[in-house]
Amino acid sequence: MRRPLPADLPRVRQIIDIPEEEKQRACGHRLSRIGEEKSEKLDIEPPRLRVIEQVRPKYACHACEGSGDEEKPAVRIAAVLPTLIPGGIATAGLLSYIVTANFCDAIPLYRQEKQFQRLGVDLPRQTMADWMIAVATASRPVYQTLKRMLRRGPAVLIDETRVQVLKEPGRPNTNDSFAWAAVGGEPKHPVVLFRYEPSRSGEMALDILGDYQGYVQSDGYSGYD
Repeated sequence: MRRPLPADLPRVRQIIDIPEEEKQRACGHRLSRIGEEKSEKLDIEPPRLRVIEQVRPKYACHACEGSGDEEKPAVRIAAVLPTLIPGGIATAGLLSYIVTANFCDAIPLYRQEKQFQRLGVDLPRQTMADWMIAVATASRPVYQTLKRMLRRGPAVLIDETRVQVLKEPGRPNTNDSFAWAAVGGEPKHPVVLFRYEPSRSGEMALDILGDYQGYVQSDGYSGYD
């Protein structure tokens, strides 16, 4: 039996009615509504882009032209809102969408570039790659917090797997890099930590585990010694 659709999803009521002329009987009386049959269809709205036009009104005094308050600027305007990409066009919502699509949904940037083109916006993958770097840099405090939380639990599972990176500066495409993963933290607040490194050195494991005291579950790789 099919599961019911989530009750918290917004619903649009669509009335599918018979023509008005069919509501008239040959006897001269109109049909009376005695009930209805209802079914549900799942629909989706494709992503829609929008432009947020930020307007900052400017103020000045035509009487004194600023001479009546020398301690403050003659022309006053609100400060620019802080943003992750200074001078850029990306909002936090757009950056979150791109990062989530890339890491959670495995949609590479070149495919996202095509998706944005279908929506009528030219957003080169190089631009999005620069944004990803900016997001990663801004997220470093979160990463450090996750490392501290990882070390609070009674056990940590840690492993690394080989990956190959294309066009990495100073390294041929055939060189192995490594994606490190660690799971730990308090049982009620588990932490999953991912980290990319070009090296498999035990120093990477040491940086993740730090001063951790407890059980570590891993494979037999000597770097964990």
